[in-house]
Amino acid sequence: MGRHMINIWVISPFSHEYPEEWERVLQFNLQYGIASLGFRKLGDCSELDVDTIIKRHYDAYPDWEGRESGDAHQVARFYSEIQLDDVVLARRGTKVLAAIGTVNRMPYYDDQLTVSVFPDDIAYPNHIGVDWRDEPRNLDFGRQIFGYLPFCSMDRDRFDAIADEFGFAEAVVWPD
Repeated sequence: MGRHMINIWVISPFSHEYPEEWERVLQFNLQYGIASLGFRKLGDCSELDVDTIIKRHYDAYPDWEGRESGDAHQVARFYSEIQLDDVVLARRGTKVLAAIGTVNRMPYYDDQLTVSVFPDDIAYPNHIGVDWRDEPRNLDFGRQIFGYLPFCSMDRDRFDAIADEFGFAEAVVWPD
């Protein structure tokens, strides 16, 4: 069996609108070799299909009407599509690449792992293991590169173009 196609995942450690919390969460992620996704009130969705997650979302987040499908698809993709050796880009807002790494542990649910670093009752419970590289860090592109979703994929050609333009192409070694 051959290697899988490497995917590129963009994840926001926390909302960049809260810079102190964002930095604390990023440093925790770098120190413990993880990246995490929120939606704590949904509970453990690691074995659920998207329709079940949507139903849970209605109950868990009644004030977020209209976001059910998009949020549920993010959670479902997190558990069903991330593979070992995939590339992870941690973003700060839409213009800054905070860190880059490689998935070294498949997605898992742990609602206690990040409680020490997150405010109140929102500690992100959905995690992957990540081997974070030392470079590049905090690379400001000076323009919007990333979208607004907490978790999404990026096209390989787009990533390659950005990596070439900003001089970090060597940060990722592609197995193909």
